[in-house]
Amino acid sequence: MSGTWKQSWHDHGSLIVVVFAYYLVVSGVAVLGFGVPARELLQGVGYALMALLIAFAFWGVLLALAYGRAVVTALRDGGKGLSQRINSVFDQIIHPYTTWPVLADTILGTVAIIGLSQFFIGKGLLPLLDNYHWDPVMIHLEEMLHGGRSAMDWLGGLYEHPWIIRAIDKIYILWFPVMFGTTSWVVFCDRNRVRRLQYLWVYCVSWMVIGTGLAIALASVGPIYLKDFYPDLPLNGYTAHLAALQSIHDQTPLRALDIAVTLKDLWGDETKLDMNAISAMPSMHVAVAWLLVLYAFAVRRWWVMAFMGAFFAAIMVGSVVLGWHYAIDGYASIAIITVLWAAAGWALRRKMGEKPGQKPEIQPVAPLDRAVQP
Repeated sequence: MSGTWKQSWHDHGSLIVVVFAYYLVVSGVAVLGFGVPARELLQGVGYALMALLIAFAFWGVLLALAYGRAVVTALRDGGKGLSQRINSVFDQIIHPYTTWPVLADTILGTVAIIGLSQFFIGKGLLPLLDNYHWDPVMIHLEEMLHGGRSAMDWLGGLYEHPWIIRAIDKIYILWFPVMFGTTSWVVFCDRNRVRRLQYLWVYCVSWMVIGTGLAIALASVGPIYLKDFYPDLPLNGYTAHLAALQSIHDQTPLRALDIAVTLKDLWGDETKLDMNAISAMPSMHVAVAWLLVLYAFAVRRWWVMAFMGAFFAAIMVGSVVLGWHYAIDGYASIAIITVLWAAAGWALRRKMGEKPGQKPEIQPVAPLDRAVQP
């Protein structure tokens, strides 16, 4: 078993070190740089526990599905010795998920993601910095790239069809379960070493670089908050569209606008440090959605690619029409994630000795995983 853990640490160790260095830096800056009470950092422990609960809930569902398949297979065979057949098929289907190579990868992959639990603490420093001044620059760049108009202006026709806006609003909320579901699948199931680690590296680094570092360096609020943070800024390209969005919300509440109000209230509450940071550039929603597309193409299954491609398109459009982001927030995220994905893939293939065109090294594949293995 020691060799198994050694191999798994060889795969995940560097990532875990980087993520927990981020954890310590964010904690240190919050406590030493801004005088944040150390007890506030316990919020990160809460997020870590939430991540564990999500992970083990996924594990439980996975094993329940495997057990159900075992029972159905045994019943289909029929005849005598049903109990023996159930136990036999159960061993064939459950056992691969409880071998030490799979468990070691699952545990260390989960540890790496838990280290991101200080993300909201890092983002929570934004109100303390009081650094929101990039929006006029973003508006100017937005118009430069879109022929003198905003991306919201180009998509303005969608507001004439409220059902489309409501559909996009519902899909936008699905970002969390789709992200958690895919990441859990990668951690628990994907036995392609390069692809699995490539996803985990890009996923973790994106939260650190895009979600924290660049969010602070390029602090902006996005169209939906312009009137709150820039009361004297001319908003000719946004006012009518934001009013149309509000009108749709008044008829049937949109989750996006409800959340926007909640975040604004949290931002103004000095007693809260978690999840109260408003930031637009770059877009983590678009970043993660694009990462899911790149992962889908690495999986090379048409139905996975089709689903993730459609989901990404809805998130990209939704980020603009729901007022959360300028389109350039998404463009920046796409560019960064693409570079990170390419760099991580190159580094991992080199580390593991794979050559271009070589069949990737795949650890033992469990039965429920076969649908996404090359």
